Amino acid sequence: MTAILLICCCSCLLSSSGSSAFVAGVIPRTSPHFEKGFQLKKAKMYLDIANELRLLGMDIPDPLLASEDLTLKNNMIDIYTKIQEKSPTLCELHTEFSSDEFREKLAEVKQYYKEEGRESILTFGGMKDWKEYASEFLEPTDDMKERYKNVTLSQSENCSLRSLDENKMCLPFTDPDLTGTEMADTCTLLKETLELSPAALVDLILKEASE
Repeated sequence: MTAILLICCCSCLLSSSGSSAFVAGVIPRTSPHFEKGFQLKKAKMYLDIANELRLLGMDIPDPLLASEDLTLKNNMIDIYTKIQEKSPTLCELHTEFSSDEFREKLAEVKQYYKEEGRESILTFGGMKDWKEYASEFLEPTDDMKERYKNVTLSQSENCSLRSLDENKMCLPFTDPDLTGTEMADTCTLLKETLELSPAALVDLILKEASE
């Protein structure tokens, strides 16, 4: 059955209309159809931003030290500027992925691909197990992995147990479901940071730390 499907799909790709259908993600059991159904591009963006924000959060200087060091204070303002730039997109994606409508659609797609005989999808590199394809698609970039290798043990204390390796070192997010759980409270806190400018926010943090 898989061989017949592969032949049919390849035959379709020989025509311009078939090629367009393949890329558009309308042909079941193909990588574009799979990516579209699972919203993998949005999920990858979600993971990337979540990983970036967590790294930024780890780099925030100690408020007590920053209150006495202008360089640290400016660094703190720069970090919060980047956090405020990225957090709206993260929380928009979080809201979308947490909605009942999205979860229902995702459940339908998962049900389709979990049925017997649909373990593999046609990709530009041939047939591949869809779980393996999704894992590779969502894998952090080499740069992101390298940045997480530089996270210290003390910084890793800010990561949940599910984000730690056997040495209790923080790992980048690779699972949208885990990321959603981790980001629920984060987005609530991020909304508060958007109400002030980065400089005003830092001044408030330093003031509270010194009291």
